[in-house]
Amino acid sequence: YIRNHCFIDNLLYFVSSADLFLKEYEIETGNFQIIYEDETYFVQSYYNDVFIEALKTTTYSTYKAILKYYHDDKEFLTADGKGMDFVNVSGSKLYYFNAADMNITVIADNFMGRSTIYSLDEHEITEVTELHLIKASYSGELTFALVASTTSETALYIYNTVNGLSKVITGDIKGLNSDGINLYFINGESVYLMNLETSEINKIADIGSGSRYIIVINHWLYVSNIDQTSLVRINPVTKDIETLS
Repeated sequence: YIRNHCFIDNLLYFVSSADLFLKEYEIETGNFQIIYEDETYFVQSYYNDVFIEALKTTTYSTYKAILKYYHDDKEFLTADGKGMDFVNVSGSKLYYFNAADMNITVIADNFMGRSTIYSLDEHEITEVTELHLIKASYSGELTFALVASTTSETALYIYNTVNGLSKVITGDIKGLNSDGINLYFINGESVYLMNLETSEINKIADIGSGSRYIIVINHWLYVSNIDQTSLVRINPVTKDIETLS
């Protein structure tokens, strides 16, 4: 199975569930090539760069890091991002969660110039399990959705650099994604949307247990399980559910 993937030109970059290596598939020729031979957990592209979360082995240690692969040059940036969770790419910046300091943090895409955006220490939050960048405006205003837990509950929060942090809804929240109009998420066994302008929340569909990830393509919702071995598609208008695999 293909666990994660992204497209650049006519190339598909993906993680194979067989060995967790990063691989490249050329659509026109059907040729495969291994790009990175170590456990890879996450892949996304931005213009002609590919960012992966993977294990990196050095002479002295093995650790999880964010690596940058240049599609045009066919090589990895020597530097890497250690201790970066839930990376969001926008322009030449990487936004992520720094679990060691409980901060929402930004760094340049060459892994230089780390800066704290917001600290969660004062909110009694003990763990963050997702961070999703909703908007990065030209004025510098940022809006994030995050799933965070205290000792008593797990909740969906919205953080805005102007308005601060606010709790939206508690529950078994996961699978954050957005399309510029709505924020989508899974709560328990159902898919919900929150209108980003009015903050109104509505249930879209009941999808059962085991669902974990939401992918939004042209406002259509694709929902997969944690192993990415099953996939359903939800019609954005009729809310009909179609099983794809």
